[in-house]
Amino acid sequence: MYHRFEENKYPSTNIRMNDFLHHLKIIEENSIAFINPNNFEYELPNSKRKIGFKLLTHKDEMEINEILKSLEKAEKITGVSSEVTTRLKYQIASIDGNTEQKTIDNFVDNEFLAIDAREYRKYVQTITPDIDLTFNYTSGNGNTSQVGIPLGIDFFWPAAGE
Repeated sequence: MYHRFEENKYPSTNIRMNDFLHHLKIIEENSIAFINPNNFEYELPNSKRKIGFKLLTHKDEMEINEILKSLEKAEKITGVSSEVTTRLKYQIASIDGNTEQKTIDNFVDNEFLAIDAREYRKYVQTITPDIDLTFNYTSGNGNTSQVGIPLGIDFFWPAAGE
């Protein structure tokens, strides 16, 4: 991936403009199509509806947190959390090919069956990049246990935990 042009100081990410233009010409001549790596589709097992969705980015998470913060007062009054539906509305990009936000909101609020929602969330979890922070430990007497790796600030800077 190139993100520097004509900056020879950074050879691993730099490219000369004439080389880049040549690469573009090769792509064009060979009709190479690119796919969006964050454009997924899933057919719901019960209703058979097709959901287009994306994986949430850090920016999405920050925006969702702001929305949830603004809804805290209503949540305290009603006792109903909007966290799951808010996340779904951000994540889902289309319902049966329809990309209108009004359609997506209505689907999430009124039509998304619990059995389909559960299977959808399981599927999303299987394709979401993550880090396994567990470790299989075998003690001196041969017993094996799985333990979580505590990855806090003191993991990187031990003195910071004091």
